[in-house]
Amino acid sequence: MHSHDNMISYNVAVDKITAFAEEVVSTSLAIEELPLLKALDRVAAKDVRGPEGPEGTLPRWDNSAMDGICVNARHIASAQAKLAAAAGEDGESEVKIRSLGRVVAGDAPPTFTPNMWDYEDGDIVCYEIMTGAPVPKGNFFDSVIKIEDLGRTRLVRQIEEDVEPEQSIFTLPFTTHILQGQHIRRAGEDIPAGYLLLSKGTLITPGHIALLASFGILRVSVPRRPRIAIITTGKELTSTTSATPTTSSLAAGRIFDTNGPYLFSTLLSTHLLSASDITLLPSRNDSPEHFEELVLTHVLGSETKYDVVISTGAVSMGVHDFVPAAVRRLGFDVGFHHLGIKPGHPALFATLPKGERQGGVAFFALPGNPGAVGATERFLVRPYLRTLLGLPREGPTFATLLQPSHICKKVGTRNWLKARFVRSTSNDEGLGVEVLDKMQGSGMMRGLAEGDCYVELLEGAESVQSGQRVRCWRFGGEGV
Repeated sequence: MHSHDNMISYNVAVDKITAFAEEVVSTSLAIEELPLLKALDRVAAKDVRGPEGPEGTLPRWDNSAMDGICVNARHIASAQAKLAAAAGEDGESEVKIRSLGRVVAGDAPPTFTPNMWDYEDGDIVCYEIMTGAPVPKGNFFDSVIKIEDLGRTRLVRQIEEDVEPEQSIFTLPFTTHILQGQHIRRAGEDIPAGYLLLSKGTLITPGHIALLASFGILRVSVPRRPRIAIITTGKELTSTTSATPTTSSLAAGRIFDTNGPYLFSTLLSTHLLSASDITLLPSRNDSPEHFEELVLTHVLGSETKYDVVISTGAVSMGVHDFVPAAVRRLGFDVGFHHLGIKPGHPALFATLPKGERQGGVAFFALPGNPGAVGATERFLVRPYLRTLLGLPREGPTFATLLQPSHICKKVGTRNWLKARFVRSTSNDEGLGVEVLDKMQGSGMMRGLAEGDCYVELLEGAESVQSGQRVRCWRFGGEGV
């Protein structure tokens, strides 16, 4: 009988994993500078701040939020009050507003003060202004009346074909109320000068790219993406990456390799890696010698610098479970082997310290059952990659368990159950979760296809009841 006296808790395991990742980050993971348009889904390596001064604000100047006319609200209100006091049944009921010109987006703002040109006291003037156009300088024009409002108030625009825009006359009913400052976007109201546009450790989204582009920041520093080698073991496996196999072509006792394609695709689903960062290494002869030769040749002896090796299978304590001993012979230091988790308790984590061969390599030996591969990638490999890239640790999503009966587990282990989020009207948040019935076996794959999250049951829990709030982790990661 084999002993698992050296089995450690999940929290201790993650601490070991992230500690090595932090060591690699501080000593060997390179920073590269990318064009902005290639920075999507990369992680910011540095804080990025906007410029100081007016050029560092957004908007950079006061501008119109609408197509319409730019006016002085106090003068409009004064003219409306005079009309209201004097108007009879047949009296004048509209303020006449004379246009001094037109300003469109891309124009330099005109300057106007009341003592300029032919302006006279009592003369109500405006500039026609388009969305995004700068408000005229001089602190006189302080509000915009949108063209739709003028139209709804029986706007009369008196323009002849041969009359310049400066001679346009607008009319506005005295009952239309104008708020000072309406429909004007003030300089810096969105982004003040010197603002932190992008924080170190942030996953860059389209919104970040738009924000940086608005300040002319066209290059971004990011950590180099880690390169990952995947090795699937098992005499029974038939490759799914070379030929075009069919079920009828399988020899007796053989199955198609699913772990390699699953790991490749689930790592891509994190948006932390590209396809070129992941290599499925050919594993054709299930033996310790072949396994060691594969690692020596394709990983440690390769011109490609692999940062992470993930193997599946042959990691427990059976007769053919040769990976733990092979990893040690290859010079890796084993951080842990066997965890208090389900599924995936035989998982192994080992490291090759910097300075030995290529150095700074993390080795994750995962169990061979696909359900265990899914869970151990999500909860062991993923934290390592996030730390390596400078991302913070994820937090769970909480949802209400919707089950016909309670779920039991062994105290002392951390369990992850394949599940599916559902929208529920039976709880305030509206988010429920259903554990997938009859899909929890380590060898079962249907739950990985039909589910979208794991329900996590902590070590101290013995059971969980329907209606309880439970910790959930999305398959694809935080926010995915």
